[in-house]
Amino acid sequence: MSDNAGTSQSIKSEYTNGAYDWSKLGSTVASAMYGLHIFSTDNGVACGFNGRIEKYTNGAGATIASGVTTILHDVTCAGTTLCVVAGAQSTILVSTDGASSFSKATVSTTGLSLQSASCPSTTTCYVVGAGYVFKTTDAGSAWSSQQVAGCVGQQGVSCPTTTTCYSAGVEGGVCKTTDGSTWTALTSPDTSATFYSTSFADENAGFVCGSGGKIYYTADGGSSWTLVNENPTAVNLYSIEYHSTKGAVVAVGDDGTILGSQTGTTAGSWTLQSYGSGSGAALSEAQSVNIATGSAKLRAVSIYAAAA
Repeated sequence: MSDNAGTSQSIKSEYTNGAYDWSKLGSTVASAMYGLHIFSTDNGVACGFNGRIEKYTNGAGATIASGVTTILHDVTCAGTTLCVVAGAQSTILVSTDGASSFSKATVSTTGLSLQSASCPSTTTCYVVGAGYVFKTTDAGSAWSSQQVAGCVGQQGVSCPTTTTCYSAGVEGGVCKTTDGSTWTALTSPDTSATFYSTSFADENAGFVCGSGGKIYYTADGGSSWTLVNENPTAVNLYSIEYHSTKGAVVAVGDDGTILGSQTGTTAGSWTLQSYGSGSGAALSEAQSVNIATGSAKLRAVSIYAAAA
């Protein structure tokens, strides 16, 4: 997945009776955007090229000062106040006011391309990239760093608890920790793939997705994996989001590809989604506004599921 300038249009969808209905969220911005987190319907934050941060409030976007010009790859939030951004040059940005303002964290290891962040609680967050894991347990005030053998080239991280995390990346690499500090390389589901994203709903059940449109699922904490998408599209998939309690899984990628499933855990359960009109629950952002013509690169997806 290349880093470059461009324009972006965020889109949103309401998932109703097994169908997704997609429409635009906010206005087109003159910057490629790579990360997205949704707080609630029509409210969220995105980040991207040249330090760009865009906050959505009731569907309207506003640029938030980041204080940096580096590429920002990912943003994640816990609760309504804590947000963490991961980016190039070991950039970690922290907000404690719901993405209204950000400050740059001080880290001990510089020059790294940090790709992904996950905050399983309002105090604990992880950021990964270039063979390193950064961790905070005090809501971003202080960060420790750890070089992890066998986990180089991480592209995505997902932490279902404060101590259990999964990281995925190049050469099909998937790593895991169950104590928040000791990481173990798992048997790869596919050493020929680059996994750009991972999402786990609990300590055992989750997905990885990546090059060639491949999506793998595990129900046993990564001991075994199943190819679940039967390759409905061969394009790269850059992001996957799993919300098992709401029965929603969404993956997005090149050529405006949106794959949706009610479970995602069995082969044949994934379907290609079309871009239409609607409002509501699952959101994604695109590098290009040409979603309807299929030329967009969809970089990130975030699911907000309201209480039943």
